[in-house]
Amino acid sequence: MIITRPSHPNPSHSALTAFRTGASIWTSFGEAGAALWFDSLPAHDGLPVVALGNAMLPDSAQSHEFLQNLTDFVAEEMKRDCLLVGPMNGNTWMPHRLVVESNGRPPFMMEPMPPSHWQGLFRAAGFEELSRYSSGLIDLNSAAAFATDFTSVRDRLKQSDVTIRPVDPSRFEDELHALHGLCLTAFANNFLYTDIDEATFLQLYLKARAVIDPELVLIAEREGKPVGFVFTLPDPSAPDDQATLVVKTLAVAPERDLRGLGSVLVDDVQRQAKANGMALAIHALQHENNQSLRVSQRFGAEIFRRYALMAKKITV
Repeated sequence: MIITRPSHPNPSHSALTAFRTGASIWTSFGEAGAALWFDSLPAHDGLPVVALGNAMLPDSAQSHEFLQNLTDFVAEEMKRDCLLVGPMNGNTWMPHRLVVESNGRPPFMMEPMPPSHWQGLFRAAGFEELSRYSSGLIDLNSAAAFATDFTSVRDRLKQSDVTIRPVDPSRFEDELHALHGLCLTAFANNFLYTDIDEATFLQLYLKARAVIDPELVLIAEREGKPVGFVFTLPDPSAPDDQATLVVKTLAVAPERDLRGLGSVLVDDVQRQAKANGMALAIHALQHENNQSLRVSQRFGAEIFRRYALMAKKITV
């Protein structure tokens, strides 16, 4: 197995790409390869966590041998018990997870879809599921999509001086600056969460400026400050008669009087999407234990894909 560190004078393109996102080491074995991040994630159950990402794992015995060798290398490098977690490109803001169940629906915009054989490779190398996620589909023309009455929640939010408005496309970057701070607060308790610097946050979301519909990105404010938002994208791969909205990010400040704001934001954006002629909504990549999944269930979401983050405990 070849080990490449950031100090290498002439790293491969794959290694250089990983190092630019903070990877500690690039490892390769024939056609197989992966990056390792040793200090990008919080501890889990008292164990330091090493992220395994940017992986290239062809469907071959070589990939299986590579993952086995990688485990031994991490044990030697860490010199203590740890948890090797993957696939994850450094942190939860970046692509992570592999598919463990699917009904065969084609991938939607920005959906990470590692090759299907990865699940078998990770399991054969001793990895087990650490956390589960899912994506659900909502028929905006069904009765279930708008069956829940949020009138009382809306009245309470109004009494708390909460207002909801669409994003201002002429001030898109300024809007993102304000939403960055909200995300750090709203997601602080998410599984394996780490903060992201403002520059990286802007880089991730500015890419969407050309494709968003401003009517379908909603911001909730109080006293001029954002307290919640829902960020969605139209799915360009959907056929015209099945125009689809992808609900990518839902964030609400953790304040007691904002209970229900996430559901109201989703309800508003889906009503607007339906008025705009859209037929479906996808609630994307939700941790199966978090509030976002409970919000989806209120709108009759039917899960069509499940994902898992895999982990292997390494004992030295």
